[in-house]
Amino acid sequence: MASLTQLLRERPPGFGGVERTAHELAQIFNSGDVYCLCNPPEKFDPISVSYKRWCLHFFSIGRLRIPLPKGHFWALLRSSQPLHGHLPSPAVLVIVLFLHWLQPQRSFSLHWHAFLQGSANRVYQFIALLVLRWQQFTVVTTSPVLKEALICSGLHPQQIKVLPCCLSSLGEILSSKQAELRQQRIYNLDSASSVLHIICIGRLDSYKRIDWVIEALALCGTEFKLSVIGDGPDRARLELLAIESSVEHSCRFFGQLSEEQKFDLLGTADLLVLASDNCHEAFGIVQLEAMACGVPSLALAFPRSGANWVSALPAMPLWRDPGSVGLAEALRSFSGDRKLIKLASQQAKDRYEKLFCRRLWQQQLLSLELVN
Repeated sequence: MASLTQLLRERPPGFGGVERTAHELAQIFNSGDVYCLCNPPEKFDPISVSYKRWCLHFFSIGRLRIPLPKGHFWALLRSSQPLHGHLPSPAVLVIVLFLHWLQPQRSFSLHWHAFLQGSANRVYQFIALLVLRWQQFTVVTTSPVLKEALICSGLHPQQIKVLPCCLSSLGEILSSKQAELRQQRIYNLDSASSVLHIICIGRLDSYKRIDWVIEALALCGTEFKLSVIGDGPDRARLELLAIESSVEHSCRFFGQLSEEQKFDLLGTADLLVLASDNCHEAFGIVQLEAMACGVPSLALAFPRSGANWVSALPAMPLWRDPGSVGLAEALRSFSGDRKLIKLASQQAKDRYEKLFCRRLWQQQLLSLELVN
């Protein structure tokens, strides 16, 4: 396999979609290096990877990281391998443009992971889109929804390639095991529990809107169990909200779990809810984890986000109205109907196999021809 050098802000692998995508690409193009604008880990990195990762020197102005021409930057400069940069990151875009100016014969491509919100982000985004139109770089994005949004922003359809995110090899093995166990449980409708088991997975930050899930379940008036996997700055507030909403006995916050523990719990759920109200959440890899287990996923239909497209199923209710009330309405149509849960579970597994399984992802990746 030919080599592909990658450039991104954070160090892969990680929990974020950008890092996980970069990691999976590096696993395929395992003779290429990965450069990131982050500090080296303080301790020995216990994660074994098959590719080299280099941290570039930088200084920060707020959240903006400015690369410095020292250290591993010179190796990136001397390399002639095709370079694939991951956006959104102003620093990554600037480095790619600088290297393209110095090495016009080198192959360059960019990954557009998400649109961003906020006035400062909109300015950067406007400039980034102008650059992409001007330079005609190959742009890889994660869903037809984002491709259409990029076309509406002025990019030529021929320069945009769609490559959905994927699960790791381990994730697909663990999900396959859970899908088999789940099929045995869910098809026995007579013994199925009437309690709706909802699961949320992700960093507990404000834009994830786990508060909507807690409030919506309190409004539903049906029996439920909520399992929340992950940690973050919003955890204490969410635990207090569960108490204030009088549903604390039905909510459990697990914190960070191992991959095996996560999939074990995911396999017992009836529904995964991805409640983010931000187009930064453009593709939920946790949705793939759920669907691969045969667990349907519900995501808000939000402009310039592909999250709703990822898990859209004929049997699932459509959640269009942001907020806990709109979510409660969607959950009411799903709760207590074991036949609907059974149907949606089968559709989720089928959609994963037809659109997102790792075998298809590898075929799509090779068809992009990111390396010459």
